[in-house]
Amino acid sequence: MNFLYPTFLFSLGLIAIPIIIHFFHFRRYKTVYFSSLQFLFNVAKETRSRNKLKHLLVLLARILTIICLVFAFSQPFIPAKNHISKEKSETIAIYIDNSFSMNADGTNGNLLEEAKNKALEIISTFPASTNFALITNDLEPKHQHILNSDQLTDYISAVRSSPRSLKLSDIMLRVKEISKTNNEYNPVNLCLISDFQKHFIDIGNVSTDSSISVMLFPSISLPAKNLSIDSCCFEYPEHNINQQEKLQVKIVNHSAESYQNIPVKLYVNDSVKTMSSFSIEANTTQNIALAYSNINKGTIRGKIELTDYPITYDNTYYFNYDVTDKIKILSINGNIITKYFNNLFEDDSLFAFTEMSDKNINFQAFTSYQVIILNGLTNISSGLQQELSTFSEKGGSIVFIPQNTNKDNYKAFLNSFGINVGISDSTKSQIASINDKSPFFKNVFQKIEDNPQLPSINKNLVIKASGKNRFDELLLSRNGNPLLLSTEQNKGKIYAFAFPFDDKSTNFTVHPLFVPIFYRICTLSKITPEICYVISPEVSISIQNSTTETEDIIELKNHKTGESFIPSQVKGNSEINLLPGNQLINDGLYDILLKGISANSLSFNFNRKESLAEYFAPDEIKKLFEGKGIKTELFVGSNNETLSAQLKQNEQGKPLWKYFILLALLFIATEIALIRLLKN
Repeated sequence: MNFLYPTFLFSLGLIAIPIIIHFFHFRRYKTVYFSSLQFLFNVAKETRSRNKLKHLLVLLARILTIICLVFAFSQPFIPAKNHISKEKSETIAIYIDNSFSMNADGTNGNLLEEAKNKALEIISTFPASTNFALITNDLEPKHQHILNSDQLTDYISAVRSSPRSLKLSDIMLRVKEISKTNNEYNPVNLCLISDFQKHFIDIGNVSTDSSISVMLFPSISLPAKNLSIDSCCFEYPEHNINQQEKLQVKIVNHSAESYQNIPVKLYVNDSVKTMSSFSIEANTTQNIALAYSNINKGTIRGKIELTDYPITYDNTYYFNYDVTDKIKILSINGNIITKYFNNLFEDDSLFAFTEMSDKNINFQAFTSYQVIILNGLTNISSGLQQELSTFSEKGGSIVFIPQNTNKDNYKAFLNSFGINVGISDSTKSQIASINDKSPFFKNVFQKIEDNPQLPSINKNLVIKASGKNRFDELLLSRNGNPLLLSTEQNKGKIYAFAFPFDDKSTNFTVHPLFVPIFYRICTLSKITPEICYVISPEVSISIQNSTTETEDIIELKNHKTGESFIPSQVKGNSEINLLPGNQLINDGLYDILLKGISANSLSFNFNRKESLAEYFAPDEIKKLFEGKGIKTELFVGSNNETLSAQLKQNEQGKPLWKYFILLALLFIATEIALIRLLKN
């Protein structure tokens, strides 16, 4: 047993007062009148014995009363077994989880408000001179400083829900920075106030640190009823005018309750485009399809919306894409003059076709095209090879068509894209099979007959992609060699035909297969940027740098609220990387402003991990920390009074002063009883 105020024990000298009273007050004599002396000796003897016992008992009761009162004012306590010793230089770091999951309701209302009240209760437990630090998911610079109790109280009242979420390892690193002073690590007591979602606890990345002790304050949410729009994607990556779009939307039911006929709306450019409804079982996911047509060119801004309470941040999902005017195609022709490409593209509204001789190539014009066809070049110079490599890095598609089957003319060029060239094959054959399992041919053919009449091939190169490259063999010969090979290079695509297109080598250009293959090559050449991004401090957006000048500054402007900011930007030759970092707070559609003019759009959505109703139980959390050798205490108070009692017991151990007050009252009552009941 220890004493909080041991100096009060000097008051034990007060027990001398009842002793002095006993010796002087009870020795006084009283005159007693009586009529007979017959039993005087016996009466006197009996009275003297009773009085002596009574006086001793009263004296003992008074002494014990004083002792109990002195002990009560000294505030004795039994030290807690897990009590963390406090040192003068110790800092109390308080982490308040203000992620979206803390918007759920607990037994005492909103979990975030409950967490803030717990933080205030923690502050009141420690002396006013204590050093404090505050950590939230926003990692605000002003929270990096050591705070006093008044400053911390003001900061806690300003904490708001945030789209950001940290990992446990990030918090421990922040605490490590707080504890470091003059290259020395001072003790830090970390108070974690969170609902402890499972994705938050990356205990494997947390290192053991004897300078940090942890106090756990779990926030327990009530069973949630929550539907969320998890993600969306398009069935086809390309988007053309008058094209029928099919948008797949993933809905997740995070509750143990089934839902029927829940409405969902699709907005396109601020107007309701289509409406649908769905039914979903408990704790399941479901994909629903929303169909509509692209009737306008340019930027398409989309929003999917459902109605669901009380958790609403995951009820809306934003996306955007572009419907371009035309796909620009450039054909660099060798000595052989052909008309088949002109006949294919010249009257099609989706394509803009241009031809250029290999003897007069305008390299600067490459950036304005999506597809470059190398049509029967005798050989490919190193300069052209370098320009084509840069073109593919920016996402362009290259179609290689040889003029002859001399492998030496094309070996260096094809090898630079990871395609190996072997000895030419002059055996007359025909295309034996179409790889209709490849994504390239998805939705191209309604049906392929069992024995189709395919184009004939009189001679061809033997080409194969190297093992390190991802590729598709689209057309195959009878001996299994690829006749059309597709491989990805950086952001672009390479299509290599193994045979020349002249009439002596093949009839492919007049075969019905020619049209869908080149149509598909060109439609897949569109650069399809991400339709949306997840809000995160690490998010990076790459946009093409075809027109912006070095000194131009790009702004992001919220399409709905009009708020704008300038993100960090890293400019390269072919693209610009935008790094919004912590500036991005709200989800929605954002315009990319260049010199105040909208150049394109971006869409940002909140992270759906916060919708996952997966939590660690309080005891599980404690075991995880203790398994790392970190000294840990658990506080599970459901209200402020209970929590306050637990905190005080943690700081002071088990207080005993109340028991000594009760004992003092008991001894006073005993004294009164002795005086009244044991009368002379």
